[in-house]
Amino acid sequence: MANKKSSFLYYNVDTDRYNDIRIKRLKRERKRDGIAIYDYILCEIYREKGYYIEWNAESIIDTAEYWNVDEAFINDIVNDCLDLGLFDKKLFKKENVLSSYAIQKRYIDWSTKAKRKDIIVLEKYEIIQEECAKLPEQSDILTEETLHSSGSLPGSKVKESKVKESKVKESKEKEDLSAHTSEEIEAYTKFQKWIDENAPSVAKMKEPFTIKQFVSIKKEYPIAVIQRVILAMHNWTGLLSKRTSANLTFKTWAKNEE
Repeated sequence: MANKKSSFLYYNVDTDRYNDIRIKRLKRERKRDGIAIYDYILCEIYREKGYYIEWNAESIIDTAEYWNVDEAFINDIVNDCLDLGLFDKKLFKKENVLSSYAIQKRYIDWSTKAKRKDIIVLEKYEIIQEECAKLPEQSDILTEETLHSSGSLPGSKVKESKVKESKVKESKEKEDLSAHTSEEIEAYTKFQKWIDENAPSVAKMKEPFTIKQFVSIKKEYPIAVIQRVILAMHNWTGLLSKRTSANLTFKTWAKNEE
């Protein structure tokens, strides 16, 4: 009989999770308490609903009592997690639940591996695209395939009317493309499309990535780092008001990954 459970008894943890720039910032701001409480909330999410937790007075009290701290202290840490993009701020403001793209992606992946039937993410809580639920082995997270020319851009399909086609701005079109191979140009186009669809705040920066900068960071940094840093940049509310250059911001933030 197919398993219709949505919760999990245990879950896998990436060995490089503490290299995530958001985790490093949470540790810097809240020390070990921040990491411990964030991990606790993750466990509650996977243990109860599988991909979200309703964050209300009861859950705040439960968390505070478990750690023997003030409720205000718990709320401060959760607010930091929201600001850092560890939880989705837009969803929280709308529905008062804690979740994220990564949490929902793991929920679908793990449920699929467990051969569970009717894997459902409630529409009102959905962050991950509907198509990702249908094809859980795919993800719109940046991958090796995205950064190279072969294959199509991974990720969910979006209605054609909503897709913003990647275009190099006129000022950038004058960039000397003769110095780059056709593979690099194609990969750069896919890279920009990935940013448009997954990190639109980065796409709106006054000085977006040039092809030369893209080729440089692709050679210098692992794909996982590029992915994490760009998504973290997108989730930072002060990005467009406090930064102008996508490349310089990326380089500064990426140093914390080393």
